[in-house]
Amino acid sequence: MTLNDFIKKYDGKGVDYDKNGKFWCVDIFRAYCKEVLEFPQSPVVTGAADIWDTYLKDYFDRINNTPEGVPDKGSVMLWDKNVGGGYGHVALFVEGDTNSFKSFEQNWPTGSLCHTQGHYYKNILGWLKPRTGVVADYYQGIDLNNKESIKVCIDIWKAVVDGEYIKKEANYEDAISDLEDKVKGLNEALAEKSLEVNTLGANLEAQERDNKDLAGQLSTAGSERDSFSRQVKEADAEFKRLAETIGKLETDLTTAEETQNALKTQLAASVRVKIRAMSLFGLLKVKYFDKGGEKNGS
Repeated sequence: MTLNDFIKKYDGKGVDYDKNGKFWCVDIFRAYCKEVLEFPQSPVVTGAADIWDTYLKDYFDRINNTPEGVPDKGSVMLWDKNVGGGYGHVALFVEGDTNSFKSFEQNWPTGSLCHTQGHYYKNILGWLKPRTGVVADYYQGIDLNNKESIKVCIDIWKAVVDGEYIKKEANYEDAISDLEDKVKGLNEALAEKSLEVNTLGANLEAQERDNKDLAGQLSTAGSERDSFSRQVKEADAEFKRLAETIGKLETDLTTAEETQNALKTQLAASVRVKIRAMSLFGLLKVKYFDKGGEKNGS
């Protein structure tokens, strides 16, 4: 399959290589390595930017981004962690020059399916150029770079040499057929295990991303909790201040009431004194002034 075939196959669709229900940009890279380049998969990564350090050196040449550099068609473009929410980004170079380029990718913008996207070279770490002449690392469906698959083949070969699969007086054709069936079964089991390993690795990537998101949410919740705690303390202090103010006002009210009662008592006493004085004045007036008037009149 060529890159053009790959683009035609997936354009407008979502690639979920690791079968975790999400269309990450790394899924495009892994599907491209398998279906077009026929390369083994590089180690599991947390984000696309990590491929810059974990790529398979026997299969790619790593080229730094320079003002004069222009990738070849099919090169794997890698962005740093200033994009993609701290995870970076990966895409497949289609065409371009020293100023801008177009690449085939997904999840740029976030959530988008496979499409051709225009870019500038800002935040580009560089690109991985596939090496030619390394596709023949698969033979009879077996990955020659997978040590475990080689070990299985050697064990089977040794068993054949030692005659473990051949019984006395047995039909050699049947023995060979049985052996071929066993080899086929082992190859299928090995392929399933490889797929399981890749799936588990991809799930681990997704889990690590989810853990990072949860850590961010936990940090935000902690900040909100601290802010709420400060607000509670401030409200408690304000409540105490108001309670003290109310207590003071109640004391002042009691003092005012006591003062008012004292003034009432003083006023009542003054009224009584005034009444007695007026009564005394009336008596004196009658005794001295009114009688004297009568005498003067006779």
